[in-house]
Amino acid sequence: MQIALLISISVLAGLFAMGFVWLTWDVAYKLILVYGKRQHLKKLEEDADTLMEMAVEPEDDERRA
Repeated sequence: MQIALLISISVLAGLFAMGFVWLTWDVAYKLILVYGKRQHLKKLEEDADTLMEMAVEPEDDERRA
């Protein structure tokens, strides 16, 4: 009887540990994805700002020419 109890406790502890590791890896993976997307959006915003700075309207003298 003692052996069956020990085996069942060991199996339950193993399942719990497996679930904890799976959940931790899943959360870490999703955080990495979110971080990558934020970096990509930040780069796009910087590129857009750079393009807006480059797109200066011509001055009055240039318009008349």
